[in-house]
Amino acid sequence: MKQENKTCFIVTPIGEVSSAERRNTDGLISSVLKPVLQEDFNFKDVEAAHEINSSGSINNQIMKRILYDDLVIANLTGVNPNVMYELAVRHATMKPIIHICENGTKLPFDIIDQRTIFYFNDMLGVKELRSNLTKMIKAALSNHEFLDNPIYNASRSKIFEENIFKDSEKNFEQFLLQKLERLESKLGNFASPKTFNAEFAYSKEIFLYINFFGKTRMNFLSNELSSSLKAYGLTLTSMHLRMEEEKVDSMVSLSVESNIPFSFGDVRRILSGLKSENFKIVEISEIPPPPSKK
Repeated sequence: MKQENKTCFIVTPIGEVSSAERRNTDGLISSVLKPVLQEDFNFKDVEAAHEINSSGSINNQIMKRILYDDLVIANLTGVNPNVMYELAVRHATMKPIIHICENGTKLPFDIIDQRTIFYFNDMLGVKELRSNLTKMIKAALSNHEFLDNPIYNASRSKIFEENIFKDSEKNFEQFLLQKLERLESKLGNFASPKTFNAEFAYSKEIFLYINFFGKTRMNFLSNELSSSLKAYGLTLTSMHLRMEEEKVDSMVSLSVESNIPFSFGDVRRILSGLKSENFKIVEISEIPPPPSKK
């Protein structure tokens, strides 16, 4: 389906005129990015910084494009400092962004868990990138907000601590119920274990929220939330077992339905172990403690 009157800014390393870096950048833009965006999605304006010809401050124009364009594509190849800065600005807007990167680039720790299209700089790589980019653009245009990036996650922790727990126990229950509803919607869209595995990072994070808070606050929970947690645990267990992965099974045994008690120290060790297995989890320091029982 074509999208009308869309704009896209390309954040990319540029290099000197006639340099290998500039040739790679221009080739990528002209042979992949612009054809896909303009021909397949009807974007009316697709530009990188060195292609802007308007008069006025180039820095202001770049910032406006990063802040207000419908889509930003960030080429992280070479981990260019300017690209990293502009990437952070776009992350702060929580608007659609797509990361691409030439294969072989080692991404910084802060963004290594962000979805990135890696491509090979050859003829076959062009074909593969076009296909993967098309899928990612479709997904990006279907989301009004991108709520999973380092800046949002950091700010969320502060907001979460200040607003979720400061007033009442009901806020906590509403938070968990909302998470469960979102996860239920996700699970309903999974057609196969393979598809589920591709989206599993999301459910792991939610599961650890439920697990951590649920074990320390079961005496605060309403009947409605307790029932939801039970259904949640059973649903997640069913999906995990279909994947037939030992490390997932061991995680399921820690669900809120488990009768095995564990302490905060145990939680720290559990999270550390899961993190070493490349599970996407939040740090202990980012999880605010539950409020005291009144």
